[in-house]
Amino acid sequence: DKEGSRNWTVDGGEFVTQGIGTISRDVGLTEKFIIRFSIAWDNYLNFQFRFAEPKGDSVDTADRYMVQCIGSSFGIFRESSGNRNHLPIVVFNRSPEHLHDKRMDVEVRVDRSRGKLQLFIEGEKEGAYTDPLPSFPKGTGISLVGRAPQESSQRVGRIEVLEWDYSEDRHRAEDRGVGKSDSLIGRN
Repeated sequence: DKEGSRNWTVDGGEFVTQGIGTISRDVGLTEKFIIRFSIAWDNYLNFQFRFAEPKGDSVDTADRYMVQCIGSSFGIFRESSGNRNHLPIVVFNRSPEHLHDKRMDVEVRVDRSRGKLQLFIEGEKEGAYTDPLPSFPKGTGISLVGRAPQESSQRVGRIEVLEWDYSEDRHRAEDRGVGKSDSLIGRN
């Protein structure tokens, strides 16, 4: 979106937008990945972080996931090219007290082959969720979409895209017994 990208600038290693605009990049997302980012805003939050985005220019509807923040509402949604509605995977309403410093750290872990997502806010696991559609988005890109009014600045920084080894999380969460004897955990 060449026109919309003009509303984005880089300041101190963060992407900053005032007004409506989209920037996109193919980052080579794998089948299992982690996306981390921080978002900060001035007056009003209205932002989307789209991922598993198809190659090429960002289009209005496509097979993809998105983190969407509007005011005190926050959620992960699933889009499908055959459906103009965003299917909610999880939606929260955050009170103004929770967002008092007008910033948030977000992490989303995605296993596309299993249709599983995990959400972390401020380093705390909010939950594990399932994609509501049977087929998963195949795109490898991300897009930042600012949708706030011109007078409200939004800053996105510390963006990390990592490959996710789900088995490591599973092994850390497994019951290891009482800890008084050795145990062996095999990988399947």
